[in-house]
Amino acid sequence: MRRIARTHFLWAIVVALSVLLGTGMAWAHPEILSIDPPPGAQLVTPPSQLRITFNAPLEAISGLALHDSHGREVPPAEPAAAPDPLPLAAILLRGIMLIGAATGTGGLAFLIWILGPALAQAGGDPATLRRGQVWLAAPLLICAAAAPLMLVSQTYTALGTLDLVVLTHVATMRYGQVLLVRAGLALALAVAAVSLRREQYLRHGVCLTLSAWLLLNFALGGHAATDSAPTLSILADAIHLGATALWVGGLLAFATLLPSAMRSVPEDRRPDLLRALFAQFTALAVASVALLTVTGTYAALRRMSALSDLWTTHYGLALLAKLIAFGAMLLFGLYHMLVARPGLNAWATHAAQARPWPRLLGRTLRLDAALGLIAILAAGALTSLAPPRDSRAAPSDSRAAPTTIRMPTVTPGPPRTPVPSPTHVAADLRVRLETRPPSVGDDRFRVTVRRTGTRD
Repeated sequence: MRRIARTHFLWAIVVALSVLLGTGMAWAHPEILSIDPPPGAQLVTPPSQLRITFNAPLEAISGLALHDSHGREVPPAEPAAAPDPLPLAAILLRGIMLIGAATGTGGLAFLIWILGPALAQAGGDPATLRRGQVWLAAPLLICAAAAPLMLVSQTYTALGTLDLVVLTHVATMRYGQVLLVRAGLALALAVAAVSLRREQYLRHGVCLTLSAWLLLNFALGGHAATDSAPTLSILADAIHLGATALWVGGLLAFATLLPSAMRSVPEDRRPDLLRALFAQFTALAVASVALLTVTGTYAALRRMSALSDLWTTHYGLALLAKLIAFGAMLLFGLYHMLVARPGLNAWATHAAQARPWPRLLGRTLRLDAALGLIAILAAGALTSLAPPRDSRAAPSDSRAAPTTIRMPTVTPGPPRTPVPSPTHVAADLRVRLETRPPSVGDDRFRVTVRRTGTRD
């Protein structure tokens, strides 16, 4: 009964988070807290300045334009300064969240689809999987803790103050909701990863569902949400993140759990276990690389204007660093396929002559995983930089154009021309309407009712 109650509790978490995501999810971009003077204000003289307060620091992708009541853009008196870059703390927290999510979701997929079946076939100790589940809960808990820290950091940087009222206000906005939902998803996934020891299929379903929602949360908070056709871009971004998690997160779990997995099986079955793990992960990595190539090319075509943007813009340099890290990972992959795989086969046949191969493979896997973490850090930095195509978008594009704040134009009022005072007769009554003063503006009205043929 206790196990059934725990199972129902986990599924309740999944359903609740799914409903919350389906009804309340929105883009995680800065929102306006206040405008001084407020929109629609009736001003006697032009304001000396227009102060707009946001709930988070403006990123480089943000823009602002001022228009008068006739829709004409008002040029600034001085060239507008570019928004300040995000503070280092926010950039690091964003990278930590992405690394934690990718490591946790990809590692769990590796345990569910590859390591678990391989250990069962080789007669390995189930405690190895249990230790792996506990180990993978750690990066997910770090992701869950970094999300509210990101909210606190951004709130303090934007407003210069920090108290419970301000935090509560920001947390109820879309930006805060995205971060809090992200923390809840990561926490729920960490709990699901270490629970349900026997209900394998149920645990798999809970973990994979929460993993998909967590990666979708990151996609909804990225550049894909600002595209003119966001649905396809968000889907491509989510697939890109999922492929990255499967490759990098699975690689890190492979390199970390391989020694304990090898020790958990009899010595005569270790070669078969290692070859099975290597072959299955290679297939997963090849599929991930294919998805990354397709979705990455799609994103680059939408956000890059020219090839030269790779070395002439900050966004391009971050993307170039990510591509270099992934390229180095591909070289390691070729090494594993062309050199390590034949060596493993030789070790399986002549274990005495080729015993160093498992240790050598473990080292190369760890180096490959370190490159993957660098690539994820570069991907996290990309969300803080303006894509070249967005920064050069024409103002006619309503989604790419800067935010527009309309303020009334202060001009002399029109001449106060007299307004006639009509008189109407209804039966034996004479009704007269007078306007004082009889001009355009705030007036007072006087209605006089008299009987016909009298003065009173």
